[in-house]
Amino acid sequence: MIINENKKPVRATLVAAIILAVCGGYLYHIGYGGIALFMSATCAVSALFCLKKMFSKKHIEITDDALKIVINEREQEFKFADIKNINVKTFTAGKKQVKLLNFEFKCALNLDDTYNFLHFYTDKEATMPDIYETSIYEINKILRAKMGFENEPEEPSANSKKHGKRK
Repeated sequence: MIINENKKPVRATLVAAIILAVCGGYLYHIGYGGIALFMSATCAVSALFCLKKMFSKKHIEITDDALKIVINEREQEFKFADIKNINVKTFTAGKKQVKLLNFEFKCALNLDDTYNFLHFYTDKEATMPDIYETSIYEINKILRAKMGFENEPEEPSANSKKHGKRK
């Protein structure tokens, strides 16, 4: 099973950058000068980065015994036998909550370039952001089924303090 990276936000940003670049060109034409030229050039550069991102190849592939993460020409395979647990973790900063797919490994991995594939925050734990077309809850369910885990554990929170109401 192959799950591609979600490219919808990049397409929307590309359209906005093109519209703003054209508006900047028009404003330069009617006499607004340097600021309009700067606006047009900045939006054109932004559009180039959006095109680069749209044509990049980034996906995850779930096989019977491993999870393979592909970024352009590079790929990294994580065997299910090396994974101890997998769940969705919520990190809270102020009012904003970020949900990430958390991998717990049985032992520290000896990998050359792991940061670009999974974001390791300890020797044995890593996260994968929610940037794919399928939600991290569905990916979690698929991976847990492939690994043979039965029930999904409660979602652990990185900031698990519960604040009660003051009297």
